[in-house]
Amino acid sequence: MTFYFASWSEFLAMGGHGLYVWLSYGIFFGSLGVLTWQSVRAPKRWHREQQLLLKRQRQNRSE
Repeated sequence: MTFYFASWSEFLAMGGHGLYVWLSYGIFFGSLGVLTWQSVRAPKRWHREQQLLLKRQRQNRSE
């Protein structure tokens, strides 16, 4: 099995396109991480907001 790049520095440089390639990977994985984090937080936030809404409704009924 032969590799296209002769060294790690050539691999990171990607034939002069390394900045674009690695920046694209960084943006992709960064966006994926943010979306995952928001998706995990969303149900928790929704549940908390529903609890507060229910509490306010109960307070308004008792007044």
